[in-house]
Amino acid sequence: MIVIAMFKKLRVALTVTMLGMPLAAFAQNPLYVSPSGNDDSDCLSAALPCATIQRAVDLAPKYAQTSILLSHGTYSAGAKVAHYKFVTIDGDCANRYAVTISNPPGGTAFTAQDFGILGIQCVVITGGSIGLLTRQFSVLDYVKITFGPMAVHISAGESSKINCGGGVKIVGSAVYHIAVSGKSQVAANCDMTIPAALSFSSFAWVASQSLLDASGASFRGAGFAATTGLQYIVDGLSLIVQPSIGSIPGSGSLDTGLNVQLKLIEEKLNPELNAIRSQLDEKLNPEIKAIRSQLDEKLNPEIKAIRSQLDEKLNPEIKTIRTEIDTNFKKIYELLRNCIIAVLAVLALAAIGASTFYVRQWHRRRRMHQPEKFSGL
Repeated sequence: MIVIAMFKKLRVALTVTMLGMPLAAFAQNPLYVSPSGNDDSDCLSAALPCATIQRAVDLAPKYAQTSILLSHGTYSAGAKVAHYKFVTIDGDCANRYAVTISNPPGGTAFTAQDFGILGIQCVVITGGSIGLLTRQFSVLDYVKITFGPMAVHISAGESSKINCGGGVKIVGSAVYHIAVSGKSQVAANCDMTIPAALSFSSFAWVASQSLLDASGASFRGAGFAATTGLQYIVDGLSLIVQPSIGSIPGSGSLDTGLNVQLKLIEEKLNPELNAIRSQLDEKLNPEIKAIRSQLDEKLNPEIKAIRSQLDEKLNPEIKTIRTEIDTNFKKIYELLRNCIIAVLAVLALAAIGASTFYVRQWHRRRRMHQPEKFSGL
């Protein structure tokens, strides 16, 4: 937490005031570097560039952002940024292979240390020992970097932090692509392309209470599936957060870090917790039963008394209600029975009337069809 707070203070220092004046007042013109330049130059124009990147960094003031623009070509060394300098180094993002840093054997291309802040983009780094290195409370951001063969592509140590901004290409093998140690952090939440098969001892190594966050990482390219070596090694109370989609290149891992330690602690504690729970159950169950019995003995008479009081109070009311219901039901029953009898009487009268009508009609028709009888002359 202390390291994170210091990183935040470093970034805030770039936007607050210094000696009562906005830091924008200290903003510098871009510095230019070219393999054909001259370190005796002031590097203030493309026509008069420095020859080395380190010379331009040395000319950059503290506490203000300085942009260093690299001309096309190959540089034999990178630079070190330290002591409250904030430097961004830019290659040609329209042609990411136009600027190459060719590291000497055993050398480190770019270093940020001692509260330095470094941003670098659109260059090729190859050869030497380490491509990007941070240490001692520094921060480094990188975008569109192409890593060639070397010992370690990215290394954060001694309470520092490295952030990946995306567009990374890995075209050379290494012992480790990412190494994090000494209470440091690497946020590798970016897209990485591996065009051809590569070989690593381990793609990532995390040690000494450090963190590698690759939760947002994505890998592509034909070499991703063909890359050999371990995916990661984690030890010393450290932690790796793996990609939420896909996986880290390589196969297998050696993890004795924080996740494993927590699992071991859990495995060790579970039997102890179960034993404690059993002891508590054995001890508490009789006490709980005794308390329940005491409550029953005390409450049962009170509950019975309450029930008796309720019965005494409610029974007469219930009987009265039941009597009223019975009386009303009998009245309704008598009314319905009388209605039914009346309906049946009406129907009987109607039937008798209909029968009388039809009999009279029949006699009438019969008289009409009988021949009339005449008396004799």
